[in-house]
Amino acid sequence: MASVYRMLHVFTVGTSVLRNAAARAGSDPHLAPHASVLRSWAQASVDSSEDLEAGKSAVPGSPVFRDVLGAVAASPRSMSAELNAFLGLLDGLGEGSFEHRVCLLSTDSGAGWFSARVLEEFLKPMSSGIPGVYLSGDGLHRVVGTSSVRVTWLGRDFGKGLVNLLTEVKRAVSREAGWADEVLFNLTGGFKPEAGFLALAAGLMGVNRLYYIHESMGRVVELPVIPLKVADHVERILRRAAAGELGEEDYRALRELKILKPWEKEAAWLSEVARVLLT
Repeated sequence: MASVYRMLHVFTVGTSVLRNAAARAGSDPHLAPHASVLRSWAQASVDSSEDLEAGKSAVPGSPVFRDVLGAVAASPRSMSAELNAFLGLLDGLGEGSFEHRVCLLSTDSGAGWFSARVLEEFLKPMSSGIPGVYLSGDGLHRVVGTSSVRVTWLGRDFGKGLVNLLTEVKRAVSREAGWADEVLFNLTGGFKPEAGFLALAAGLMGVNRLYYIHESMGRVVELPVIPLKVADHVERILRRAAAGELGEEDYRALRELKILKPWEKEAAWLSEVARVLLT
């Protein structure tokens, strides 16, 4: 029996599903009845009545949800930037048998959560195999696990959201460490500053590859991850930060390293980031 190669994919998820559904509602007969609602959700600010409505509709029983899911099933690559990257990566893996687990990390908004839940429901039925119509490669691919998390404060407060994002990523990677042969970040969706930080943190978290859809080339680009190790003296400082035991010498060293600004006594996020990365 041929061996199976197992891959964990951590997606940062934006609102491309919802934005594309809104853009297509004028020409898609299944989406047309929801055109005004989809446009209002796609343009809504966080916590507006429209955004809250989108979040409440992120369930399979919602008619809007069902029809957007149907549009994604009909054309996943054009409806979702995240799926375009994922399926494009699979095309390039060549022959072989592959199992995939996908962790979807959503921004803390109704629109983001709606988009992530649509992707989750699209991928769930594929435990027996991703239909060949979605792929152009020769491999056999199964999605054997899918989960979604709405990351608290992500997209609302940069510091808090970043810490919570790191926490969820670390949790997903640690949970699947014994199962996955390879860990990959799909950084196509979501906010670019947070994705950039994840790209840096990947080397500390045991991640093997990063990939995304290049904006101008329109194809999947893979970035190697260089394994990183925090210098011993910095690690000792960060461990004291995580424990709330920083001294004046530590603050001086953190300012010299540019981790703290010259006028800062302590950054509130520092102990939390240290806790996530070092535990």
